[in-house]
Order: sequence, then structure tokens, then C-alpha cells
Amino acid sequence: MTKEYLHRATVGREADVRTVSRTVSEQLNSLDDRGVIAGYWLAFVKSEEEAEEKFIPDEARALTGGQFPFLYLRVNYLENHPENASIEALVSAAGFEYVP
Repeated sequence: MTKEYLHRATVGREADVRTVSRTVSEQLNSLDDRGVIAGYWLAFVKSEEEAEEKFIPDEARALTGGQFPFLYLRVNYLENHPENASIEALVSAAGFEYVP
């Protein structure tokens, strides 16, 4: 099961996007190394062309108001893993919003 997220609080602010990217990467790497998630993909998106190349969905791009850069996240959850709720809480606490 894969869920997608956007970090709207930092849209258009490159330094903040980089800071959040580093922080959340460390946290998600730890979860991935422990086998709590089945991987993740974190994209630092700098332009409309890059958004298209990386197949960022229109729903996520619409939330940015056309501003760049932005941070986009896909987390591959393990089905029925007991830590799924805590992973969602971690992603939310990091400031990411779920993109339906």
C-alpha cells in the first residue's frame, strides 16, 4: 500500500525544503532499514518540467499553487503492520499532508 504526501508549509522556500528533506530522509531511512516500511521516495521538485518527469500527480501539483520548489513523498507501507499508525503520525508531524 502506497500513500502520497506533499509538504505544503515549505512550498516555494528552497532552504526549508532542503532542511525538511534531510530530516525526514533520516527518519524514513531508519524505518526502511528496520523493515517497518517497504521503502519510500522523496522528491525535491524544482520545476513544472521536473514534476512531469517524476510523474507527480496533478492533485499534488494543484496544492502547490504553481510554486516551486516543493517536497513530495511516497511511502510504501507494509499491509497490516502494527507500526503503520505511528508512521503516519511521524509523516504528519513532519508537516506532510496526505494527497488523496
